[in-house]
Amino acid sequence: MERLHFCTLSYDDYSNYFIGKVNVGVIFTMNAPQAFYQLQYKRKLTEQANAFRSLNGKVETLCSFDTLQVKDYSKFNMAGFNAEHKLAHHEKQFPLDLEKARQMGKELVRLG
Repeated sequence: MERLHFCTLSYDDYSNYFIGKVNVGVIFTMNAPQAFYQLQYKRKLTEQANAFRSLNGKVETLCSFDTLQVKDYSKFNMAGFNAEHKLAHHEKQFPLDLEKARQMGKELVRLG
């Protein structure tokens, strides 16, 4: 993402050369539950997404929490996770997150 800035940045006054408009949707998927995100990740990930503001469009973010890393946790050294919880959460929440992502994309294109 940081390479994005160098092609639009004026080193004379650090203004933005880019006069276009690009809407951006950023989707963060994470193993962490939402409470951990709030405590540890939110500030940093918000800063990362804000890097796209130099494109002069709308920047939307979507977080998918407590994601499923593998289908069968018993095949890996992952005893720190509750496999049943992960699978149940994935079955319930992931379709909702996918729909939110689709809607975000539709809205960003509509704003075009």
